[in-house]
Amino acid sequence: MESNNCSHSMEGICLHSADNNQIIRNDLSSNGNGTMVIDSSNNTINGNMITNNTYEGIFLDSSNTNTIFANILKFNGYDGIFLLNSNGNVIKENNCSYNGFSAIYIQESKNNKLFDNEMWYCSIMLDGDINTFNSQNISTNNTVCGYPVYYYKNTNLNNISLPKDVGEIILGNVSSGIIENTYISDGTVGILIGYSSNITLYNCTVAYCLYGIFIQNSNALLVDYCVCGYNAIGIYLSNSSGCVFRYNLIINNTDYGFYIESGSHNIIYYNEFYYNHGSGDSYDPSKIQAYDGGVDNLWNMSGYGNYWHDWAMNNDTNDLNSDGIVDFPYRIDGSADATDHYPLKTTDVISEGVDSIIPMIAFALIAIFCALRKPKYS
Repeated sequence: MESNNCSHSMEGICLHSADNNQIIRNDLSSNGNGTMVIDSSNNTINGNMITNNTYEGIFLDSSNTNTIFANILKFNGYDGIFLLNSNGNVIKENNCSYNGFSAIYIQESKNNKLFDNEMWYCSIMLDGDINTFNSQNISTNNTVCGYPVYYYKNTNLNNISLPKDVGEIILGNVSSGIIENTYISDGTVGILIGYSSNITLYNCTVAYCLYGIFIQNSNALLVDYCVCGYNAIGIYLSNSSGCVFRYNLIINNTDYGFYIESGSHNIIYYNEFYYNHGSGDSYDPSKIQAYDGGVDNLWNMSGYGNYWHDWAMNNDTNDLNSDGIVDFPYRIDGSADATDHYPLKTTDVISEGVDSIIPMIAFALIAIFCALRKPKYS
């Protein structure tokens, strides 16, 4: 199948139970899906223009050992390339840009090889069991806006040092270590962690992603002194427990600043929340800044909670005893019916022993960071 123009169909080209085919140099645009491959193996998809499809650019379902290379996948509604229950595929030298969710989405799939893919304003998403997270081969020559993707699996980070500017960080079954002093922006996920434990994120800045930090099926993580700003969701937690989040600035995320889909016994305290979920300088009960769908998570510790800017600024008489704690608890959205029982009136208690981040300075720092970190156009 070569040099065809296939548009305005449910699929531009669809292979079902078809092996050893070649899809080469076609224009597969403005369809439901550009190319759909089901129960098919050893096919080659090469040199196609796949743009403006409603759903996926290329969709592999239960298809193994195919090769996807040197395609242009732009402005597709969901993902540039989506793999579902598909193993051992090679994805290389593709340009995946401006897709609605991710550049490459890998769900419940293993042993796929990704290298030399160029991604702009979207990145890699892994979703599924431990094999999805710890069996891929993702090299650092995959880039997001010109910066390398770092993928670590089945190891620890004890002797690893990352550069300051990073396109994306992915951890799968990593047992210990620290990620610090990194700057990430303009992808689907800034830092993606799955099936890992005893990891510390320290002084990391993640901005302008769909998810700043995404944690799945992990435990005993520490997220400390990080900035998550201008994302859709600042921090997302799924089926994870025993993690601690403190001294973080969570600011101007369009949806929730902190979202717990599921998980238990996580502790969130001494964080500063500003202008998330549409909140402002006064309290609006329809614009709560965090969501908890888990069980037995704590939003305060030892008599101190978090600074919620809208709640603290709501009026001048909500701390009558001047102990630095708002006299009324802050309600968290979600099925857990969670509450920060000791919301902070000011950030002073957070700044004891540390340099608290003033929000206006943070605005400026994020703007400067993004200006200095302009995409590396080739």
